[in-house]
Amino acid sequence: MAILPEETSLLATHIHETKTNFNVLRDNKRTAENVDDFISMRHILNSIEDIAGRIHTLHLYTSYDKEFTKKMSRPVEYEQFITHQPIDLNLLPDNLSFQSNNFRHAVRISIATLIGFIVSLFFTVGHSYWILLTIIVILKPAYSLTKKRNYQRLLGTVLGALVGLIILYFIKDNDLLFAIMLLLMIGTYSLLRTNYMISVIFMTPYILLLFHLLSNAPFKMIITDRILDTAIGSVIAFLANLILLPAWEHEKISDYMKEAIKSNKKYFMDVAAAFTGNPVTITLFKVSRKEAFVALANLSDAFTRMLAEPKSKQKNSKQLHQFVVLNHMLTSHIATLSYYVKLLSEKFASPDFIPLIDIAAGRLSAAENIFSETPVSYTEPKNLPQNNIQQRLQQLLEARQAELDKGILKSETQQQLTEFKPVADQFNFIDNIASDIRKTSAEWVKV
Repeated sequence: MAILPEETSLLATHIHETKTNFNVLRDNKRTAENVDDFISMRHILNSIEDIAGRIHTLHLYTSYDKEFTKKMSRPVEYEQFITHQPIDLNLLPDNLSFQSNNFRHAVRISIATLIGFIVSLFFTVGHSYWILLTIIVILKPAYSLTKKRNYQRLLGTVLGALVGLIILYFIKDNDLLFAIMLLLMIGTYSLLRTNYMISVIFMTPYILLLFHLLSNAPFKMIITDRILDTAIGSVIAFLANLILLPAWEHEKISDYMKEAIKSNKKYFMDVAAAFTGNPVTITLFKVSRKEAFVALANLSDAFTRMLAEPKSKQKNSKQLHQFVVLNHMLTSHIATLSYYVKLLSEKFASPDFIPLIDIAAGRLSAAENIFSETPVSYTEPKNLPQNNIQQRLQQLLEARQAELDKGILKSETQQQLTEFKPVADQFNFIDNIASDIRKTSAEWVKV
């Protein structure tokens, strides 16, 4: 049997104490008027308990308990979670156009390195090829990435040069310098992919020591060359990204917005189908969840990059921020609804959910259509179908309030209301958010 980790044991104790306090509060303060609020509080507490259980499961998975992992293992169709890139010869001509960001970046970096080479001919520095290396390393397809890498390169080079200067000034033993150089080399290549600025801080003294040991050149000259060449390359890379065929995020962010809506709609349809009586496999909505999360991550990343660009290049950032927040909320509510699929979908499956699903999906489709090349105008339906789900929930609430007035604390109505309310609430939340997404999308396009 696996040993319960101290962290999760403490968390379980706190949750148990909280549940006990909640039960006392509920029994003392519950009335017919606030029963709805206590139901919501209970589900929040249940969600926290479920998260704690998942954390505990992760602890057990990392405890190398073979018996536990065998018991918890489930067959997974891994192929469905892999994105394949088919070989298509049309990709070549498609990327030989100024409409392609890859082609524009290739032209940009070619011109920038050519300028760097010409500039290096006019400077009598000993390592002018560092200008070209700096340009190639710093220049990225996106302005924000170039800006970030530029800052990391400059600051890392200056700090690294100071470290190298101190080392060479106080240490004269070549054997010790060689040992330090090896340690700096290990630090450079260990952090190159994870923390670029720290890697550059290691890289600069590493290179300074290397040249000092190979040529015994004056370290002041090497440091001067390094800082000067890096500065020149940084300036050229920054100006090239700003002037030469720049790729601003607002030019293509509508594609990310459309994909986020599309993937969220599919995720919702796959999860909601379980409440209409249609069979839904766990793998199906896990794949949909993966696609929705990836689309949401791409949208959030593009929005973050846009905020790092010049103010004049940020299009409707206020509406876009609201759009990103709404999509995060939509995905979280769909994920919450998916939690109830296994527990309650069979018990409460009903055709009454179909109108709610169709309305929410229709609003998301209208929002998606806004970003198409030929958008079709959308008019909010005036005569919406009767919301039988909301009526059913209201009847349960009224019945439960009547029971509490009579002093009945435990009943079948209480159990049904506790289970049915969170499901109905999630459908209503999703519908409201879908409407807000459609309105925000229309505002973003108009501004």
